Amino acid sequence: MRKCCLLFILCFSGFMLMAQTGKEDAGRIRRTALYTEKPGIDTSGSGALMKNLEAEKYYNEGIRQYQEGLFEQAHRSFTLALEQDSDNHRAFYNRGIVNIELQQFRSAIGDFDRAIALKPTGNAYFNRARVKYETGDAQGCFDDYTTAIALDSANAMAYYYRGGIYFESEDYTNAVKDYTIVINLMPRYAQAYNDRASARRMLDDLAGAMEDYNTAIRLNPGLPFVLNNRGSLYRMTGEYDKAIADYTEAIRLKPDYFVAFNNRGTAWMKTGEYQKAADDFTASVAINPEYAFAYNNRGNARQKMKDYQSAVVDYTMAIRIDPGYGIAYLNRAISREAMADIREACEDYRKALELGVSAAETYFRLLCK
Repeated sequence: MRKCCLLFILCFSGFMLMAQTGKEDAGRIRRTALYTEKPGIDTSGSGALMKNLEAEKYYNEGIRQYQEGLFEQAHRSFTLALEQDSDNHRAFYNRGIVNIELQQFRSAIGDFDRAIALKPTGNAYFNRARVKYETGDAQGCFDDYTTAIALDSANAMAYYYRGGIYFESEDYTNAVKDYTIVINLMPRYAQAYNDRASARRMLDDLAGAMEDYNTAIRLNPGLPFVLNNRGSLYRMTGEYDKAIADYTEAIRLKPDYFVAFNNRGTAWMKTGEYQKAADDFTASVAINPEYAFAYNNRGNARQKMKDYQSAVVDYTMAIRIDPGYGIAYLNRAISREAMADIREACEDYRKALELGVSAAETYFRLLCK
């Protein structure tokens, strides 16, 4: 099972030119930030539930310090509380939460292990799953979310994050099931509609995906990644004006959204507005100079405008960033062939074939043999 993840963005990047016609490369699906919710400590356990007044004092100090963002001090206070009361599962749990804030993930897992051994709770499994994501333990992450759900079937976020693991594992049917449970538990959680839409899209349920994107935007019109995703779905269905409108709004909300600039550029390409497309690809790489897709795409726009030399420069940049970008080799070969640079074109066709781009075979056979 792949590494678990969170809120995704449909990028649909990598526009491929084949001779004088274009074909889209499906590109990537990825998620946005890690956990947007701050992990919460257990504020119970003081007074009679602690072994002695000294343990209670340190425990309460740890809670106060955590709430004030004093994580190093909170860690010390919970440690002192545990020295007085070494069987207090809440203190281990809370120190684990503090370790997440300090990005001490191995230590956090150790604390949650102790908390679970003393008293297995849904929250302890849930937060240990979060940490296992950070350490790359995808199966452990999945198992802990599943246990958290078994202990607390109303834990909507455990379903939500487990849905993300299903999605990354390409188990879109189970992803839809988990996101549907989230929506039933939290009917106004826009991100769950967005993510279910993306899973539905992967199952070719385009109508269901559109309905979910629309609901997500109605619930929260200020999420640029949802607008980007709906724009990409509009582009898939040939509604380019609507796609451009969504990408434009996403960019208005997030002016450094280089993926949306790239995607709007591909929509402009579909409408034949090659200069507008090139301008958007230029904006994309200005924000992220290492974004190989946008260089390849700008090369395509320039190739359409018969500026083959500039196109070659762009494809070369895309290849420098991603040496395994076979489509960029194919596209550079097409431009080089148009410039009558046959030897270099054949080398690029050959490299594209080596990288698994089957479309290069016909060009290579006709030109280079």
